[in-house]
Amino acid sequence: MTTMSRKDPVRNEMLVLETNFVTDINSRRVLQSIITDAFASGQFCINVQSGFATHPQARFTIEEVTIALPTGTKLLRVNEAEPYVEVVCEGPGWMMSLVIWRYRVTYTVLCNHHDTATALVDHLRVMLEVTETPEPTTCFGSWTNSDEFADRQVVDRVEWVNIRENYPLAIRPQLDAVAALEKKNVPNGSIFLWTGEPGSGKTWAIRSLMTSWEPWCQVDVICDGSDFLASAAYQTRVIRSSHSKQMRLIVLEDCDALIVKQENRSQQLSALLNLSDGLVAQNNPIAFLLTSNLSVQRIDPAVLRPGRCLAEIYFGKFSAEEIVQRRPELLHAAREMSLAELYNLDSSTPKITTHNLETRFGFHQ
Repeated sequence: MTTMSRKDPVRNEMLVLETNFVTDINSRRVLQSIITDAFASGQFCINVQSGFATHPQARFTIEEVTIALPTGTKLLRVNEAEPYVEVVCEGPGWMMSLVIWRYRVTYTVLCNHHDTATALVDHLRVMLEVTETPEPTTCFGSWTNSDEFADRQVVDRVEWVNIRENYPLAIRPQLDAVAALEKKNVPNGSIFLWTGEPGSGKTWAIRSLMTSWEPWCQVDVICDGSDFLASAAYQTRVIRSSHSKQMRLIVLEDCDALIVKQENRSQQLSALLNLSDGLVAQNNPIAFLLTSNLSVQRIDPAVLRPGRCLAEIYFGKFSAEEIVQRRPELLHAAREMSLAELYNLDSSTPKITTHNLETRFGFHQ
């Protein structure tokens, strides 16, 4: 047990914090379990998760964060692992987990009154001098089967209008339509299917969708899609993790093996179809975004069924004509190219490869 004393420059008083430092390899799970146990025990009934950021040149330190906490706060655990600092602390009527990375903070607040969470977060923002719009960011949840709560990730906002020209003309109207959707236009359980070769820009399109839908939709990215669809407990944990009436967009990237057409439908695909079209979807505002490198012909038709699949978009290559419009110097060498191939033309770092080396045996002079 370590006692830390920091002088609060605003209130001109000492803030005494009892601290347990955690440094072992399972530190994140230790910190997460404290929050999980407190919520599961019924000690708190409200769980609020979000994040904020300040000026990009700022760097939050553990000292600055401890000073920013309300008087009387007790630090339960601190994990300092570059580039992150993680803190679990508590005060009268609340418990909080903070993950600090440079100028960004994500938090989980447990309490019994929404006003408590609001006042606590407002206090932190004032003490850390967070401006209203320091840098455009958005937030999403990242899940694995071992997580009781999502790992909240803060990323730079990507406005669709700023990346629209990075996609072939043929699919821009469809992506325009998806970006413009509102909650009332997305029935519970809807599936959005995005297919295309690697390097066609699907991930960047997801990031722009997070920004476009941010006012009414919370995005959760499942890192282990096969485990998610194989475990009813995992599915329930994700779906019940938020009591908000916001739409939840559950993202499963590169899920070829989960949705491929087979003679005997897999358990995971059956679970996905049930989630999207069963009682769970009817009673919870959830939708699914699936990405795949498969051609549509190889995907189980049940995924594409009208009424279930709200949007199916193929991310193809730029035509030779589009390449010439963007790069006139390629007039006599233009061919179809993916977004990744096009950007590679401007890369200042050549690919390092042994592919073109001639294989020789013996000794040569």
